[in-house]
Parts: sequence; C-alpha cells; structure tokens
Amino acid sequence: MTNDELIDFRNSILQDVKLNSNVNLNYQKLEFLKYTTNILSDAEEFNDFQECHYEGTASHNKKFEIDGYAFDESDMTLYIICCIYDGSSTPTIINQTIAQKYFDRVGVFIDENDYIIKNGEESAAGYEFALDMQTKLKSKYIRKIKIYLVCDGIASERIKTIKSKTYNDIDIEYHLWDISRFYKLQQSTSGKEDIEINVDDYTKQGIPCIKANMENANYESYLCIIPAEFLVKIYDEFGGRLLEGNVRSFLSLKGKVNSGIKRTILTEPQMFFAYNNGIAATATNIELDNTNEGLFIKKIKSLQIVNGGQTTASLSMTNAKEKGVDLSNILVPAKISILPLEKAPYIIPEIARCANSQNKVSEADFFSNHQFHIRFEQLSRKILAPAVNGAQYHTRWYYERARGQYTQEQMKLTPAMKSKFLLENPKKQLITKTDLAKYLNSYNQKPYEVSKGAQRNFLSFAEVITDDWEKHNANYNENYFKEAVCHAIMFKKLEDIILNQPWYEKGYRANIVTYTISEFFYVLQTKYPQFSYNFKYVWQHQELNPEIVKELTKLSKIIFDKITNEDRQIMNVSEWCKKEACWKGIKSINYDFSKNTLSALVSKEFVDEERKNATYNQKIEDDCSLIMEVYNKGQDFWKSALLWGQQHRLLTFEESSIIKLATSGKILSDKQSKRAMEALNKLRIEGFSE
Repeated sequence: MTNDELIDFRNSILQDVKLNSNVNLNYQKLEFLKYTTNILSDAEEFNDFQECHYEGTASHNKKFEIDGYAFDESDMTLYIICCIYDGSSTPTIINQTIAQKYFDRVGVFIDENDYIIKNGEESAAGYEFALDMQTKLKSKYIRKIKIYLVCDGIASERIKTIKSKTYNDIDIEYHLWDISRFYKLQQSTSGKEDIEINVDDYTKQGIPCIKANMENANYESYLCIIPAEFLVKIYDEFGGRLLEGNVRSFLSLKGKVNSGIKRTILTEPQMFFAYNNGIAATATNIELDNTNEGLFIKKIKSLQIVNGGQTTASLSMTNAKEKGVDLSNILVPAKISILPLEKAPYIIPEIARCANSQNKVSEADFFSNHQFHIRFEQLSRKILAPAVNGAQYHTRWYYERARGQYTQEQMKLTPAMKSKFLLENPKKQLITKTDLAKYLNSYNQKPYEVSKGAQRNFLSFAEVITDDWEKHNANYNENYFKEAVCHAIMFKKLEDIILNQPWYEKGYRANIVTYTISEFFYVLQTKYPQFSYNFKYVWQHQELNPEIVKELTKLSKIIFDKITNEDRQIMNVSEWCKKEACWKGIKSINYDFSKNTLSALVSKEFVDEERKNATYNQKIEDDCSLIMEVYNKGQDFWKSALLWGQQHRLLTFEESSIIKLATSGKILSDKQSKRAMEALNKLRIEGFSE
C-alpha cells in the first residue's frame, strides 16, 4: 500500500460521503458514519447498527459522546461506536492522545450510566439507549463491550495496541478503524479481516486430527477432537465472527443457551463427546505438526463454524455464567474443511446449507444466493428508467446482489468510462439487498420487522420470497421490478420529507418512515379496496405525485406522535417499534385520505391486469429460456449425461426417455425441457460433473 493509493482511497470515500450528504440532505459526519458502519457490518464486525448521536457532560463535567450502537445476542456483546470526521483534503494523523480522548468519552457514558439516566433528557434517543444498556447490565445480559472508533484520518504508526479494561467484571475492548485499516479491508479477498489462530496460544498442545483421504477432491478435510477450553477461548476472543454469516444470524435470533447442552456441561461433562454432534468448520489454510503421537493442527486461518454454532455459544455462555464450571473433561468432535481461498466465499454457504439441513436453520437463512437475486439483478441491468427533469439520457436502478459490486465495477474503468457509468447508474439509485427488503417489507405492512434492523428484516423478507418463489416465480418480473423501484422512491422521498419537518427531533426517522408507509398502504387496502397506488405515474416521473407527498407528510406527524406517545408499552421507542403490538396500535388509528389523494390513485382492476399480463409474459420468457438452455447444451452433452445416469442406475424409464429426446438434437417443448432439466439436476446432486 503506497501513500498515494491510500489518499486516493480516502478521497473516493469523501466524494461518496459528500454526494450522499447532498442527496440525503444529511450531515457529512452522519453519512461517513453510515458509510463506515455499513462496511463493518458487511465485514461481520457487528450487525444491525443503530445510529444514536448522544453527547453531554456527566458528573464533574466529564464529557461523554457516542454515535451509535449494536448488540449481538449470539455472544452477548455490546458494540458502541464513536466517529471522528474531518473531511479536509489532508487527513488528520490520529495519535494515541486523540484516540484515547474519544475512547474515554465512550467510557464516561458507560461509567456514568446511572448519572446520565438521572439527569439526562428523557426524549433523547441516547437516553433510551442508556436505559436499555442499564437493564442489560443489571440482568447480566452483557458480557463484553467493544468500543469502535471510526475516523477519516490515519492512525499514527506508534499506536500498536490499546489495552482492554474491565467494568464490573465486563471486558471492554477498543478498536480503532482509520482509513488505512478500511483500505486493507477492501483489499482483502474475503471482504473481512482474517481470523488467524495460533493454537498454542490457547491450548498446551495442538488439536489432534486425522486427514480424510479423498481422491479427486479440490479441498482437504480433517476429523478432529477439539478441547472445549480451546473452543471457549477463541469464541470469547472473536465472538460471532467465528460463525458463518447465516448461522450467526440464526443464533442471534434465538439468543438462548441450549438447555440440553448446558445440562450435559454441568452434570455429565465426560459424556459431552458422545451426546453432542460436534461442529463442522471451514478454513482457508492450516499448519500441521506431524509428531510421534500423530498429526496436530498448530495454526488455522479464516476459521468459520458452519454448523455447531449453538454448541460453541452454549459452551462459552455456560462457562461465563456458571461459576466453577470444569471444561477440562469436555471434548468436541469436529470436521474442518480447508478450502481454496478463491472458492471459499461460494462454497462455505453451500456447506453451511448442507450441514444445517437437519436443523432449524431455514432456507431463508441462505437467501443471499437465491435465484430471486439473480433475476432482480438481471432486470436492474436491463430496464432503463425514463429520462426526467430535462435529462437527455436514461438511467438504471442498480441492484447490488453482491457486496461492493457497485464499487468494484467502476474500478476497472477508465475515468471517461467511469463518468459514463455513474451517469447511467447514479449513486442515489443504488439498491442493496437489505435496502430492497426494507422497502418491500414496509409496503407489505411489516414495519416492526423493518425496525428490527437490516439483518433480521432481511431474513423476514427471505421467508416470504423463498416460499412464494417456488409457487409463483413468474410474478418476479419487469413489472415487479418497476414497482419495487417505486417503493424505493417513496421510502427515499419520505426520509427527505421528515428531515425538513419542524417537529422532527433528529431521532427515529427510520421507524417513522417504515410505519408511515405501512400505514399508508394499510389504509389504502382496508378503507379504499377499489383503489390502488399509481405505480405507473411514479415510474414514468421517477417521483411521487405531489398529492401523495402531502398525504405522507401529514401522516408521518401522526405516526411520530403515536410511536412516542407516553402510553407505549416500552420506554425505548426504537425497541417499542420492533414489537407487533406497536403496529397494532398504529392500525387502530382512524385515518382517511383526502379527496386529492384519492384522485391520485388508480383502479385496483387496472393494476391487477398489468400484473397479470407481466406474469404471463415472464412465464413465456422462462419457458423459452429453458427450451434454449436444453438445446444449447448439445447432443454430446446429453449423451454423456444419459450414459452416466444409466451406468449408476439413477434414471427412471421416464427420465431416460426424456434425455434420449434431448440427445436427438430436436427442440423440446417447454414441459419436456423442464423434465429434462429436473433429471439433469438429479444427476448433478448424485455427482455428475459437466
């Protein structure tokens, strides 16, 4: 990394921050905070970040300051984030004194929690977080606090490590993320900081293992016996980062110690190996030591637990909560697969899917690789949005199916080509997977799910789509894409509207937006069933009808008053908005649209007919694509598939017959093509390779 590369990287971030600040009518510091916390969330440092700027003075005029927080139920870790943003052309050097000053301000917020609650302004979002933190601390629901300082400066080389502290027996860790660290993260192939484990640092001897000898495999696998003490120590240090993303999300939703595992740990530790299924894990590299006593693993790189997260977390939680637990007699069976670095991001989710197939991790947990995203991405690249506001060119709403796709696509372009790309794919029209889930779950009247944060809401959205895709995948077509964009336009517009309202107090905007949209469509659906939202107007104009803007503005104030009303069941507004009871209260509001709003709607029959036609056209397109896929594979391919299937006695008479038709070189019908591909997929599962 050269200094010029680092400065260029920083400048590109500042350019994005300033652009987003103008688009979202937001402070640059808050946009930088959003930008960096999104990166850290993608890197699985933490999930479901909640913006919460709160500063003031505690006892003896000690200053406190925080900018947001996150909580990971899977390992009971509280993350508190503080931000330094300069924005100048020359980056500030962050030395030990500067870093410590901001870490200490967060420390004051923790230490002076009781004082802040007694003397703070109750309407502030930070006050509610202080209350929530106090509750979790008293109930011993927090066992580690990690303080993150994100900044647009460059950390001094003299800062090597920042010593951890303790607060009421709770470990407090400090993490400084400067521009150079963000740059290194971007350069990493995995998109996150690698976990490198020196086994000798955690256990007296390496991990005993046996290599599984497999012919023609492009990976290695080892069967291991892992001491529970080792597993607990690394989980205590790295937390949820050790868990594969889908497994981590599942465990966070559960948030409980498995009672059966806990009972075995406490009463029959010597039987743990026999009772427990153990863990399945992946790594990108290991170092082995071949001794007289056998093979031992000494170092592990990029360890990810893809099955057995509940076992790992339960061991750690039980050890933390129960005094005098003896882990010395507990051994955990394990399988570790060593994957090529370039293939790991694709293979790991599939291993996790298979390893968890008999557990309660649903298909929705693996939604990130679903065909839905592939089709939505294809539509986003194909469909051009109308030119508006005098522009002489069309634009696209760019759907980012994979993390960093939008940025990576620009990196290979010349300056002129990059300018053209940004003109056709403006940053304000970028839609991420979690954005899409947020927009559509608001429309589908699930504001309580949206309020739970990006990851949980994404899983909620996934459950609906994965189920519906199997039955009605043709519904996900060009019309669906355009309607989704219309929801994005409404969401973004309402965010801007709320920022400019005199009653808005710089808090709960995300909750107000999702609840306002949900209530709007609930009223439309229940009180005016003959009408529908005019998606066609929004798509053609790329903006909301002025009458709809007025209605949403009026409704948003009513929503704000309702969710912050003193009669709410939970003091913390953000937590209250996560409850379905909050939504039931909103639905009880007796609200009517104005006559002008009704005139901006269209008949439901018209919208239903458009959707029906789009579904029909998608079915035809799907059938044609399938027919051509079968035909384009060629006669030789189908002959080899037929021969392989017959040799392994895997094909039924009907399946053999349909593949024989494909070997003839004739164009099959849509039904025949579907049956041929089903037979081919059956062979692939059994090991047929193309």
